[in-house]
Amino acid sequence: QTALLNIIQNSIDAMPDGGRISIIAEDDHTAGNIKISITDNGQGIAADLLQKVSEPFFSSHKDEGMRGLGLAIVRDIIKAHGGQWDIQSIPGAGTTVILYLRMADKVSG
Repeated sequence: QTALLNIIQNSIDAMPDGGRISIIAEDDHTAGNIKISITDNGQGIAADLLQKVSEPFFSSHKDEGMRGLGLAIVRDIIKAHGGQWDIQSIPGAGTTVILYLRMADKVSG
């Protein structure tokens, strides 16, 4: 939940005049994963910044209230659950964050 909320908050921050956020969850039976894609049509992230966005305290925002921890926390949560993530972005067009998480084993009974 925290990971999703942090990603959604980043999307909201990237759309100061409003915009659209879509969340799609799909299961990938062949890999045993669930894939969650969060896409916004905000400002996007420049290619040279994509590698830095998950570093603690990195922020492209000028506002001092932004601490730059949101995506670092997402990275750590996903890693702690044995998952992976990817960020794809086009400046001026938006960003997609993709989370790959292991599906829980079925409980019998």
